[in-house]
Amino acid sequence: CRAMLAFPSDRQLQLRGIQAIANLSFMHQANQARLAEAGAAKLVCSVLEQHEDDKDLHCEGARAMDSLAWSCQANQERLGQAGACRLVAHTLESFGRNKVATLQACRATASLATNHGRNQDALAKAGTCRLLVEALVRFAGDRSLICECCDALVALLYHVAANQ
Repeated sequence: CRAMLAFPSDRQLQLRGIQAIANLSFMHQANQARLAEAGAAKLVCSVLEQHEDDKDLHCEGARAMDSLAWSCQANQERLGQAGACRLVAHTLESFGRNKVATLQACRATASLATNHGRNQDALAKAGTCRLLVEALVRFAGDRSLICECCDALVALLYHVAANQ
């Protein structure tokens, strides 16, 4: 994280840093906690905001959000506060024709939304429901991507439907 902060304009370093965050936090609760303490959630979101037109950074950023947030309410909260919900919607909106970007954004949506009402609300307000439905139509022939979209919609809509 320190290197990413020291060289914010180095796109390649930012990409490698986000990939490292995603890899280190993937299904590893101790690393999720360490990365949280190092400010990884805020850092990932900050990088994506600075590089809003970079598909590769957004694909990897969504993967990092998924890995950080998976089964970790503290990181779900940190990411939500850092703007991750809006950034996931931006990834779907801007790069939704790309299968990898859509896949990673679906996974990030599911991890951010699962059992987290504020993130569910923020994702819904950012238009993520519409974008996920558009992805279902766009990738109608891809069973694995359809499953990821459906998982994201279920996680996203559970709280919304329960409070109607």
